[in-house]
Amino acid sequence: MDGSKIKRKEVESSWGQLHYDLLRQILVLLPVEDLLRSVSLVCRNWRSVTGVVLFWKDYETLDLTPLNPLFKHHSDHGLELDQRLFQALESVMNWKTIQHHQRCIKNIIFAPLMHLKHTHLALVAQSSRKLKTLMVPDSYDIDVKELTSIIQKWRELEELSIGPLDHSYTDRLFRKMGTVCKNLTKLHIFGSLSMATKPSFVLNENNAWIIAANLVQLRVFNIDKAKLWKSGVWTVLSQSNNLTGLNLKLCFGIVDPPISIIILTPTIKYMEDPISVEIKRVKTNKCMKLWSIDSSDDRTIVTYSTDELVNQLWSGHVAELELSLPSWAYLQ
Repeated sequence: MDGSKIKRKEVESSWGQLHYDLLRQILVLLPVEDLLRSVSLVCRNWRSVTGVVLFWKDYETLDLTPLNPLFKHHSDHGLELDQRLFQALESVMNWKTIQHHQRCIKNIIFAPLMHLKHTHLALVAQSSRKLKTLMVPDSYDIDVKELTSIIQKWRELEELSIGPLDHSYTDRLFRKMGTVCKNLTKLHIFGSLSMATKPSFVLNENNAWIIAANLVQLRVFNIDKAKLWKSGVWTVLSQSNNLTGLNLKLCFGIVDPPISIIILTPTIKYMEDPISVEIKRVKTNKCMKLWSIDSSDDRTIVTYSTDELVNQLWSGHVAELELSLPSWAYLQ
């Protein structure tokens, strides 16, 4: 009897004291939910290794996508869901891991459709003052006005992927980013394919001028599923001095001029085929920027002036869409 107790204690001790690398190789094989709900509760050592397996891609990259299965199909809504996500993020940000002192959060990745709000980002920002890359795709619930104040904590930010953003306040956000994020070189904005959704990002002439004037270090600008004015694309290409690439994916090409607010039953003209193209700057010749459209055939590189390129993008068939008042005002 006494011998069996000793053997059991030896087994328990050996499991609790498994070498870090060996334990990590074992835990990698387990499902995410088992790691979160069971393994991390066994002991301090297992919890530490679980945190590395789940969330740390390397010493500087915190990947929060493993949290997504806990909320993606959850039946809770509203305040309860917000609180559950807040508690989960709070736990992760305070999750001490082996060699924790060697880790510095410089990159954060969120999963699409995690129901993030500005309160969640504010919590994360408290522990990530050295952040360089932030990826927050398909985040429909983020308050842009609040995000404008949160962005002040990320002064070293170099790359931002976010959206959809409420078009009404993006001008404030871009101005604040220009003041605070002096090193921002890559911006990726997500929109929505639906023309009838709540106001989302529109690259009109005003927004384009603000981006060009404030995000002066911007080199790569990616836009997914947003709305583009012809004058907006022209302004970004011609006025952003350091821009080397403009990548558009499934964007609505809005035909200028904008709709008048006087019209009670407005229709909007847009390109029938969504615009998807990768534009790269080739060189600047005699004060004129020359661009190319990325092609798989490297032997046929055609260069365009800004005017030629924009005219080509807007050379397709035009369609009209009738809009109701609540969904079209943001196109002004």
